[in-house]
Amino acid sequence: MSFVVVAKFHAKPDAANSLKELIIQTAKESWEEPGLLKYILVEDPNQPEVFTLVEFFKSEADFQAHRETAHLAKFRDQVADLLAVAPEVIRGIPTLASLDAKAGTN
Repeated sequence: MSFVVVAKFHAKPDAANSLKELIIQTAKESWEEPGLLKYILVEDPNQPEVFTLVEFFKSEADFQAHRETAHLAKFRDQVADLLAVAPEVIRGIPTLASLDAKAGTN
């Protein structure tokens, strides 16, 4: 069963571009992971300092492997200085995915 992580980041006013670039760099490296199904960055046009990241993994084990990668460690080291507040993170399974392909990653 797939596993989903949603993280909302609020950049400091002068750090939005740097945060976006850091997320993009991390995405490029994460896309190489075999257990990652999707990695989507959503920008709020009304709040340019807010970024929402949605990651779909094949399994929770694949998510745990992602957490151990060097590129995610680098992201964690660099992101704190760019954030106005701690990120909001939700982790779990896509509950409706068994009902319809549009509700998951299949």
